[in-house]
Amino acid sequence: MQFKGLSDVPATTDELGMEEYVKGLTEFLLRCHTPMTVGVQGDWGSGKTSIMQMVREQINGESVAGSHGAANEDVLVLWFNTWQYSQFDPGEHLSLSIMEAIARALDAERRQTRAQGGDESALQKIRKWKFWQMAPRVVEGAIVAGTAAVAPEAVSGAVKGAVQAARETFESAEGVGAELDTASSLLSMREAFAADVKATERRVLIFIDDLDRLRPARAVEVMEAIKLFLDVEECVFVLAIDTEVVYAGVQEKYGSDFKQEKAQAFFDKIIQVPFQLPVAAFDVEKFFAGALPQVGISLGEGDVGKYIDVARNSVGTNPRSTKRLLNTYTLLRSVHHQVGAGASDLHLFALLALQAAYPGAYRAIAEEGAGESVSRWRAILSDEDSNIADSWGIPEGVEGRFIAFLGELYNIFGGDKFDGNLFAELMSSTSITGTSIGQGQAAGRRSIPDPGERIGALRAQGISDALIALGEEFEAALAPRKISLRAPRSYPTEWNIFAPNGEHERDVQLGTLRFNKSFLRFDLFPRRRALSSEIVEKARLRLEAEFSKRASTARVKVAPSADIAVAVTSIQARDELLIIVDVLSGVAEELESSV
Repeated sequence: MQFKGLSDVPATTDELGMEEYVKGLTEFLLRCHTPMTVGVQGDWGSGKTSIMQMVREQINGESVAGSHGAANEDVLVLWFNTWQYSQFDPGEHLSLSIMEAIARALDAERRQTRAQGGDESALQKIRKWKFWQMAPRVVEGAIVAGTAAVAPEAVSGAVKGAVQAARETFESAEGVGAELDTASSLLSMREAFAADVKATERRVLIFIDDLDRLRPARAVEVMEAIKLFLDVEECVFVLAIDTEVVYAGVQEKYGSDFKQEKAQAFFDKIIQVPFQLPVAAFDVEKFFAGALPQVGISLGEGDVGKYIDVARNSVGTNPRSTKRLLNTYTLLRSVHHQVGAGASDLHLFALLALQAAYPGAYRAIAEEGAGESVSRWRAILSDEDSNIADSWGIPEGVEGRFIAFLGELYNIFGGDKFDGNLFAELMSSTSITGTSIGQGQAAGRRSIPDPGERIGALRAQGISDALIALGEEFEAALAPRKISLRAPRSYPTEWNIFAPNGEHERDVQLGTLRFNKSFLRFDLFPRRRALSSEIVEKARLRLEAEFSKRASTARVKVAPSADIAVAVTSIQARDELLIIVDVLSGVAEELESSV
């Protein structure tokens, strides 16, 4: 089977069920009062360019002809990609370059008009734009001067101010008269452009794409220039922009004390109508049903929903992120035609989603090993313990989605009958597309041996000094009993507890002390960690007896997980930890005597 992958070129066909939105936006652009500036807003990769291209094709009659009540010949459509222009002119005159490009497009229209018997004076008017090539500093000065007065009625005053500034700038320079003539031309620039647009006898619809790929301050300058000089009757601008870029650009250009409220006001003055991409309304099922077979994934009844759930809780349903994930899948399938006995497409897809969306968790699992990590998953899924997610570098506000994803991943690999061997095999397969450090580099670096470094790592995670002090006392109390602590680098808020295992070289992990933001938690591991049922049961009974005597927030419970036998939660006091130290000592002694 050949795996071709998916193109990331902006779509011109409706892959996401956006037809009604495209038609509605098209209708508005053809009917709205002018001048008008519409902002197509959305995150990176959310489909801004795609929806603009679909609108353009409808207007040009390439997709849905004659469905809007306006003849295509009544609209002149122009398209500009600011990112491409910035590659040739990345400096301070980018706004000028884009303006000149618009002027050239109108000039070409005038030439065609004249060839068909139009008024020759229209071509003469476009020559007024040539002053841009002669005085870039004056133009940039005018744009800056007009920033505080982007409302149309204030433009003439801003331009007059720029003329005065230009007069002072060039007073001592040669060719003063020529420069002043150029500066004075700013006063008629807007009227000249309006006349040129009017001469087309058409509505001029100008799409400006990829503004949010520019440096934020440059994107803001382009928006200012459009508003100041090109915002005229019969002219409609459609800008693809992420509002966060605008906010960042305003602060970059005018100072960090330019509050977000002011930045929003700035945005509102330039953009009359915001069009936020309705990501929540995307027909994700339609997209996946079309995309999955293209990358070689066979679908049975109900399978599409499983892939959607994995994607929604990992990379999300952003079209570009989803295509990137599917193309990564295609690469791996091309390398490994047989991904492992018992492995399905969904197994591989889910692990790649983990790698793409939660690289910190992926690296931690790769370093620790699947067997060690599964118990932590179960702790996350069955308990309020969220500090593990914190230590895996899960961004704030994403914890809920991450936990939901872990649940999906856990169930895909068998749930309570988790297939650790298959999981480990596929983790090895997916390593070629990850950014995790190699096994050779990771060797010897999985745990933090130095107590001082462990304490520093806890502080870096925001653990309170009071809880850190309890941890230090816990370690000091265990040291004489030959019980050691190890904190994995990937999640330093978990101190794993080890005891000697008789003549065996490898120590036995008895449990884990977990640091949360406001309390500690102790987990005792079951028989599969070399503890017999009798040892575990004695430990449980002793913990219950000791804690039942106390008026304490700590609670002993039998964990539902097969990887945790007993848990003590909400530990906040020294004497509570000392009970656990005594119990662990008894467990270690029984373990040694049983060998």
